[in-house]
Amino acid sequence: MMVDYGRPFFSVVLRMNRSAGAAAKPSESDRKRLGVRALAGSDTIGALAEQLDVSRKFVYSQAHKVDLALDNVFFPAAPDDEVLFHLPVTKTWLRQATLAQNPSAAFLSTSAQTAEQAASSSSSPPFCRE
Repeated sequence: MMVDYGRPFFSVVLRMNRSAGAAAKPSESDRKRLGVRALAGSDTIGALAEQLDVSRKFVYSQAHKVDLALDNVFFPAAPDDEVLFHLPVTKTWLRQATLAQNPSAAFLSTSAQTAEQAASSSSSPPFCRE
């Protein structure tokens, strides 16, 4: 603990040591506000650290987190027109995609395939095959 000698003896204030445990005190909203205020430069880093009784290193880390969050919002990693992946397209895939988009085409395609099979098979109907 540190003793503040800048005050009269009867009002000596014992301060908490700014160890790693001290950083767990501020709430999430306080941490956000602290990072924003540090980036804004409204107060010095030392003054901000003093207000929440945390280390200057903690204030810098919160400012860095807020800076990264703002960069992610205003400068997204992948632009909207960037190619995200390549899709191999085959005839089978196109046929399935077309049939999925147009259900009546699926019926016509199935009917045409059945008619082709019936024509290519023997004289017996398709349902009587062995």
